[in-house]
Amino acid sequence: MKIRIIIIALWASLLAACYEDKGNYDLVDYNKITIATVAAETKTTVVLGESVKITPKITWKYPERDTTENAFDYTWIHTWGGDTIAKTRVLEYTPEECGNFTCYLYVTEKATGVITRYQTSVTVQSPYLKGWFILSENNGKTNLNFVRRDSRKDNDNKTIYYWTDFIDLYSQLHPNDPLASEVPVRSDAYIVGNEEDEVVIIYKGGRASVLNGLDFSKVLEIKDEFPGGVYPVGFETKQFIRGGYCDFVLGTDGKLYWRKNTNSTVMKHEQMFMNVAVYFPGGGADISEFFNINVYAANFILGYDQLHKRFVACYTSFNSGNSYLGGKIDIINPVDPTTFVDILNLDGYKLLYCGDFTDGKNYVNILKQESTGKYLMQTYKLSGGYNSLSVTNASQEEFTGSDKISDNTVFWKLRKASYLYFGEGNRLYFYDMSTKAVKLYASLPDGGNITHLMESPSSGGDYLLGVATDKGYFYLINAVDAEILGSPDPGAVGIQHQVSGLGNIKSVSWKWGGYYNLVFDRY
Repeated sequence: MKIRIIIIALWASLLAACYEDKGNYDLVDYNKITIATVAAETKTTVVLGESVKITPKITWKYPERDTTENAFDYTWIHTWGGDTIAKTRVLEYTPEECGNFTCYLYVTEKATGVITRYQTSVTVQSPYLKGWFILSENNGKTNLNFVRRDSRKDNDNKTIYYWTDFIDLYSQLHPNDPLASEVPVRSDAYIVGNEEDEVVIIYKGGRASVLNGLDFSKVLEIKDEFPGGVYPVGFETKQFIRGGYCDFVLGTDGKLYWRKNTNSTVMKHEQMFMNVAVYFPGGGADISEFFNINVYAANFILGYDQLHKRFVACYTSFNSGNSYLGGKIDIINPVDPTTFVDILNLDGYKLLYCGDFTDGKNYVNILKQESTGKYLMQTYKLSGGYNSLSVTNASQEEFTGSDKISDNTVFWKLRKASYLYFGEGNRLYFYDMSTKAVKLYASLPDGGNITHLMESPSSGGDYLLGVATDKGYFYLINAVDAEILGSPDPGAVGIQHQVSGLGNIKSVSWKWGGYYNLVFDRY
């Protein structure tokens, strides 16, 4: 009974205290304020390394009273319960990491102790989100290089684009955590979220390291994504292909492994690769490569089986998580092989290039007929769905630029324009598929032999082609401007940017930075 009386008494005293608090608060004649921001003096979306600035716009109930810092204290907090980042009315600070954050401003009236809180969101973007990613080896060390497009307004309010180079970027960002000592072979950038991506570095011997695309910090090794953290016997990574609901990894032994993801656009390394290789009917396969195509648009990956000299494909999707994912696709070629060399039987021919254009369904091949030495160009469409593809709209002719190419020529077909670019030695040419004309774009006497070609997105600015050479040069050229291409010397006016001193360039990738940039083909 005594315990019950004590509890009731405590509740009564607490209720009285609450009522008293409220009454005292109501009696305080404080200078009530409302807070917004001065838009013209506020910058809350920045690139890492830039400063955030937030200028509050404060309205007082009694503006005639003292509204200076003699009467009010200001405290800015980084995230809820986080560190104090400023004790001034206007916030200016430089964030130390990428992401989306909330900053809180607490304004305290000194005379009364009344606190008013205001909050606003801050977005800190990676400076390495979108751009050209270049893997090279220099002085026996793996280098990660990045070229970013920036912009400014001129006096006429016209947008002017320029490029910022980051050479040997990884060493600057992570000096105490070096990359692997093995010889680098290739790299690929791929999306893992709406505004996230990753980079995989593949080394001689099969090691494959995954890096975070925001700051190139280490994430994991591809072998960790096989059961037990062990590769299948005899497997060495040669190529990684991101495919939405499916990811694929190709070995130097020509075997392909895959996994099914729980989400197509957001990949968090939750699923393991199956440790049983994909079997292709007709005696298996020894796949030399999977072509660099727009997998998002195509809904399949397409590769070359050098054992049976045929094209092979596997179904994947960014849009549908159906039961056909990862399945082998039958390729059917009803076209007369006397007029169109069968892509299911390239015996007697050497495949030099396969690329896609328009919508992920149209393709161009460059073949060499080994008996005659002739170079042929094929164009065709792969029509179908998740279990079969048919060759349609097929045409074949001797390539107009045959006298300018060799087995070592590097090709790239622009996906959203009619031009096929190719580099032979130090000379860059383009072939117009609509007029069948070949023209020299530029000779690169200082740059050495051309080794890699890679396009930029086609929207949101100039449509560019990246050109890498064996002397460590990297060029950006305007690939489609009619006035430039029609000039007597396109290279004299069309080369937009040049980087040198990169060492032995191993690969060039376009780094999308996220799913939406990929989908809308934009910067």
